[in-house]
Amino acid sequence: MKKEFPLAMASRLSTAYYEMTWMNLAANFYDFYEGCQCGAIALDQVGAEATKQFLEVLANVISEKDYSEEEQNAMIDALLELRKVITERVETITYYTDRLSIYEYLMNRAEYSFKDNIEATDDEEEARKLLQFIFNSEDNAVVNMRIRDMVSQLPIRMTKGHFYDLVNGSLGIYEGTDEESFSGYLYMLLSAAGLGKKQGTFTENAAYEEVLTKLSAYDFSILSKEQFEEMDALVADATAKITVEAESFLPLQSLVNFLLAILLVEKEGYKTSESRTQMLPIISEVAEHFTGYLETEDEPSVSEETVSRFIYLEGRLEKIAQQVLRDEGKLDEYLAEEEEPADEIIRLGMAKKLIGTSKFVSFEEADKTIVDSKRIEAARKDMSAAFEEAFAGKDRRYMRAVMAQVLKELPVFFNSHNEVMNYVLQALQGCRDQAEKRASLDMVWQLLD
Repeated sequence: MKKEFPLAMASRLSTAYYEMTWMNLAANFYDFYEGCQCGAIALDQVGAEATKQFLEVLANVISEKDYSEEEQNAMIDALLELRKVITERVETITYYTDRLSIYEYLMNRAEYSFKDNIEATDDEEEARKLLQFIFNSEDNAVVNMRIRDMVSQLPIRMTKGHFYDLVNGSLGIYEGTDEESFSGYLYMLLSAAGLGKKQGTFTENAAYEEVLTKLSAYDFSILSKEQFEEMDALVADATAKITVEAESFLPLQSLVNFLLAILLVEKEGYKTSESRTQMLPIISEVAEHFTGYLETEDEPSVSEETVSRFIYLEGRLEKIAQQVLRDEGKLDEYLAEEEEPADEIIRLGMAKKLIGTSKFVSFEEADKTIVDSKRIEAARKDMSAAFEEAFAGKDRRYMRAVMAQVLKELPVFFNSHNEVMNYVLQALQGCRDQAEKRASLDMVWQLLD
């Protein structure tokens, strides 16, 4: 029998989301503009164009003109498409970040080969100090995190076969779980190896591709100090640029999410809501300045009188959030059980996701297919083939860097203190390069401290 979601509850949630989202939109929109104005956020071509599209939809939403249901749906579709573009750009930025982090790992170790008077390490003493620190917490989560950090930085001295065994063994943990979780884990491992998704045909990709091509041409076995300095500059410049890019798209996605949530729940009469009325002067002034900034790069500041309106927010968001918690639980239960919920309830569920903590939440239905042994075995073959492709033509230093990045993402694969001690000793004693060993230990302690 088809169940109906309580109308009173739907009305409460819809009103609460509308009020909350106008406040969030105003605060985040102001912060985004201020970040661009002071240079903390730099919009590239994709970011500038996405911001213009956001402002176009925003102009319609904040106008006093009423729009039809058809026009409202068109704006929703435009924002959904904009979310897709931003998501693809962020996935691509993540891909290049992962690739660059492999070279950062290599550079951190190569740097020590140009230092003088590197003292030989006492492997057993270093191992003892590491284990003493790792296990001095009673919190298993903290211990496991420290172990993964340690594994990711100590010299990697294992065969490809052993590495594959560890990766393949971790996949077996997911037998009996759902496909959504398993696919997410596989993607995380591939991303760590620099094998994630490179979405779209963004023109900005060319510069990063050029950097990676130059980096791949260096031979770390005969790297000169001059070459190291060239590489270091390449990696530093690319990393700085990509960090700035990422910092522009994350807040922009939040703004798109908030505006989309407003349109999803907005009904006749909502435009007179208190939050919209109070936040509209802030949003309108910021939108006007932002439009001018994108066209002429003038940087007028938002007036103090307008900024003073933020006092309205004090305590209000927290109060509304507390009020909706119980209703949201009922909404989640209903959406999980009901096969054909009404459009209004579907929109409420989408709005809830949009104002949550995950900026890139998907609206696609999760794949709940149960992962069986055949799926696991197929994934093992695919992963091995992917790693073989990543290792093809690469020297052992690059392969070890990739292994280190991947091993950090695996569940802890030790069964006892002794196994951890043996791993640490083997890693240190198997490394004959004192510079690499010292660099690795210093990086471990940087993470652990």
